[in-house]
This record gives sequence, structure tokens and C-alpha cells, in this order.
Amino acid sequence: AYDDSTHLILAWKDLSNSNAKSFIFDQTKSQVFQEDTRVVSNRPLKWSKDGNSIYFETNEWAKNQLKPDTTESDSLERNDSLAMKEKDHLFEDAPALEIWHSKDLRIVPEQKELARRKRECSHLAIWHLNTNRFVQLGDKLTEQTRFQYDSPIILGLDATPYEFDGMFGRYNADAYAINVHNGAKEKFLDKINYLYSISPDGKTVVYLKDDHYYIYDFQSKKSSNLSSQISASFVNLENDHPVVQNPHYGFIGWDSSSSSFLVHSKYDIWQINIAKPSINITNGAPDKIVSRYVKVDYDEEYIDLKSPIYVKRSGEWTKKTGYSTVIAGKNLKSLYWGDAYVSRLVKAKEAKSIAYVAER
Repeated sequence: AYDDSTHLILAWKDLSNSNAKSFIFDQTKSQVFQEDTRVVSNRPLKWSKDGNSIYFETNEWAKNQLKPDTTESDSLERNDSLAMKEKDHLFEDAPALEIWHSKDLRIVPEQKELARRKRECSHLAIWHLNTNRFVQLGDKLTEQTRFQYDSPIILGLDATPYEFDGMFGRYNADAYAINVHNGAKEKFLDKINYLYSISPDGKTVVYLKDDHYYIYDFQSKKSSNLSSQISASFVNLENDHPVVQNPHYGFIGWDSSSSSFLVHSKYDIWQINIAKPSINITNGAPDKIVSRYVKVDYDEEYIDLKSPIYVKRSGEWTKKTGYSTVIAGKNLKSLYWGDAYVSRLVKAKEAKSIAYVAER
């Protein structure tokens, strides 16, 4: 009765021993799976960090447009066919009618395209294997969801209230915290521009507002400004677009301990601490040297600040570039610095060797 198809999800656990377990998710046997919804396979299945849940996506399942039975009316149609043909030629050149209104957020062709995209839009869901429980996370309210496989909370965004400003590149959205165990949604921020990832312990999330970095605590339901006492600029004040919040220089990531996170200022890399003063790791501002974090281990989930991090440095006036390593609170160790443009740093996985490209 439906267009296209849905899918079963098959999973196995404990394959390394003789007690391997198998699981099957069948939407027809779920009491909470929404009607006219299907399991889609356009994105990969993803395990939760504890291996007890699987994330997947769903979307609307369109019913077949069944043609009505016209057997009884066939004879009548034949009798009237000549009369109908005489009338039809009067309307052969009649144009299709579209009504455009000045209050429409989008012109009619865009409305049609948006409606098509919404029908095809997939939403994040989760299947808890041990309890065989299905939970829908994303929906028409929170069409955008931020997948984070190790967190008890998923971030959802609703940009619908700000669609008019969004037409002119002024993106805003309301932020929701979505509980992965029961799907409960709670709005915790209004009209936000930049929202980043949840901390490794699942307790806090970082966002940018009024040119400063804030942290929101899901337990206390309070926000704190963490960069108000720092003189450095974390947003590009030279970007002269008519937006409420200037673009940021870059959120880098969380420290694995959840006690701090790294961000870029105009010149430096800063360690923003939650419970103590923040630290300028690179100190390049006095010499107008721009420092940017370089990720060398793509399997690394969070940043280990006890180990050296790699930094690309660029002289704003000298145009020299180079690479360095640094541990937070200690001096930079230069690996290369000279009259060339360096890029594409890679690090050997099992050796203390790096490679890069230098251009003149």
C-alpha cells in the first residue's frame, strides 16, 4: 500500500564468544513506531558508545495513489465523450494558476521545493537493544539533530520561527535537548546562532552569544559566560555582513576531562576552563602570529591536553609559516619556521615522524 520500502535492522553482539546474541528491529511489532513512517538506509547505522543502542533514520512513508474503480462509469463516459471533447478544446490553452503573496516567506517555486525536501527529510531515531525499545529523536519540530554517539542528550534545532531572517543569511534557531532514552524534548536556548558539541560527560554544551563563549548546564539549567574576562576577540569583527552575531574564528573541541575546551581567537589558541581562569596556549598576538590547531589523529574523539598538540603558525606581516607543538601552560616547540607556505601536515601513527608540504 506504500511507495518504496522499509527495512528490518539486524544486529549481533558478543561475537567473540559462544554466547553471541542476535537482535531484530521490525517496525510492525513496535507499538510506538509512527504510522506512515519507514526505516531508511540512506545513512549508515551507528552504534552508541556503550554498544547497547543503534542510531538510524526514519522518514515519511507515502501511500500509493490508488486509481478509483471506473467500471460502472465507462458507458456513461463513452456516451458523453463527444460532448466532452467539444468542451475540452475551450480549455486547452488555459494557464495554470499560481497565487504569489508579498507576505510569503518564500516564492512559490521555493515553497514547492521545500515541501518536497520536507517529505524526503529523514529524522534521527534510536533502538535500545537490551530493552527492544524504539525512540524517535528528530521530528518535524527538530528537523535538524546533532548526532553524538556517547551522550545521553542529543541536540535538536528548530529554525522555523526565524525563516524570514534566514532568507538573508541570518541563521537562527531554537535549541532543544532531546533525551535519547525516552525522546523527551526541552527547549533550553532561544534564537541561537552558534551551538557546539556536548561535553564528554554529557552535562554541558557550549554556545556563542554576544561575541562570547557561554556554557549551558543541563542539570542546573543555567548559562555562564566563560570569556567575558578575556581581552582577545573570538569573533571576526572585520566581517561586515548585516548579522547579529559575527562569524567566529573557530571552536576546536573539548578536553577529554570535560573541564575545558579549545577555541581560536584572532591570533591564538585558548583553553577555556569552566572552573578556573582560561589560558592562552600560543601567545602569538604580540608578534601578530596567527596560530591554528592541526588535527593529526582522526580517531581521537576529544583533545588530550596532557600530550602535545600540533599548531600551524602564520606571520600576519612577515608571511612566514611553520609548525609547532605545545602543551597547555608550556612554551611552544618549533618544528619548522621559515619563508615558505607550509600545509598538509600528517603524522606517522607508530613513529615520531611528521610530513608536510612546503611551497615558495
